Amino acid sequence: MSGIKDVQIRITRSQRDQLITATRQALETAQQLQQRAELRQSAQELSDASISLITNLLQQQVNDLHDEVRTMAETQNRRLTNLANDYAQSIEDLRKQRERDRAELQMNLNALKERDQNHREQAQFWINQAEAFFADIEQYRHDMFTPNQLARLRGHIAQVQQDMQSEAYQSAIASARSIFNQAVDLKERVVQAEIEWAHYHTQFQQAFADLRSELYYHQTMQFIINTEAGEEHIDANIDYWSNGSLSSIAEAIEQMTEIMERINDVPTTELIAMLERIKEQRSLLDKARENAKDALISSQMRAEMASTMAEHLQMAGWEFVGYTYEGSELNAALHVKFRDNMGNEIVTVISPQNHQGELCNNMQVNFFDPYNNDESMRGIWVDGILERLREAGLNVGRPITKPGFEIRQSDNEAVRDLEATASRRNK
Repeated sequence: MSGIKDVQIRITRSQRDQLITATRQALETAQQLQQRAELRQSAQELSDASISLITNLLQQQVNDLHDEVRTMAETQNRRLTNLANDYAQSIEDLRKQRERDRAELQMNLNALKERDQNHREQAQFWINQAEAFFADIEQYRHDMFTPNQLARLRGHIAQVQQDMQSEAYQSAIASARSIFNQAVDLKERVVQAEIEWAHYHTQFQQAFADLRSELYYHQTMQFIINTEAGEEHIDANIDYWSNGSLSSIAEAIEQMTEIMERINDVPTTELIAMLERIKEQRSLLDKARENAKDALISSQMRAEMASTMAEHLQMAGWEFVGYTYEGSELNAALHVKFRDNMGNEIVTVISPQNHQGELCNNMQVNFFDPYNNDESMRGIWVDGILERLREAGLNVGRPITKPGFEIRQSDNEAVRDLEATASRRNK
């Protein structure tokens, strides 16, 4: 038996399942539920406002249109209004409807008759109709969804007006009507892009509200532990037990809050990316909760291992000197110190360890026994400790001797000073 011995101690699967069942999170409090409801209500109001703006614009009449063109424009607006009112449905359904609507729109455009006017008047007529649609499109965020497209059409109209000055009226008529058709189609694409944006905006607002609620719930969560005396509520302290996971998620939420301040300028692609990020953060919340629960149970396991070991060594004549956690942190290694009447010491360091997803701790036994240096007695003490741990139902691994310490005491002098260990700052 050596002066330094490492042993891996794992909790059995059945024990872990029992402890997980016995350690469950409490339901949301009335305050938490109220905050969740308020956040979702606020999100819904913001989402409703975005779609309300679109429908209000669509209800406005496009000025300076000829009666026949106005009828077509009003039909287009009614159809887009219906689409806007159905914005919460599947985005795939919206896109399919968009393609059907654009095909129908093209048929309506083709059905518009040429004016019974001279060529100059015809050209000017289509220029006027196109410019009326330009003014209508200006009300929407066309530069976000179709950058430079309206400016391009305006440039084409300027070219048509030059043709008019050169009296190239046939060319001007064809070009002006083509530009008008493109303007009507541009409005279709812009408004449908607005509706699609509203669809993802709604999803983002609601998902973001849920994420903030979930974070608050996890920050204030309590675990319910079944004990012999009944149910006991304890603060989960998830951020502590998950090594700051909630703080990282809170930082991500703060970044999203900054995006919220400019939400109307955020393109659809970024909204979709933010939805994916929210999904990732909610997954991290679930992981943090489970990791915290495992870490809490692992810490409890270290304390029970120390208690079992103390009972055995005290029965063998060792005096319990004291214990401490590294840095006085319950999620860190637990140091337990014993001394006999000759001045020999044993310091056991029980450290959390990740072993293939299992709840696991490593127990290192350090012997400082210059007055005894009895290898056979070291073996008896360690074997006795391990046997008691097995009796407690733990899965005890094979002891591993630290190379170089097969026949001599530990040189890990730092672990003997419990006060220094307690004040040590952990990274």
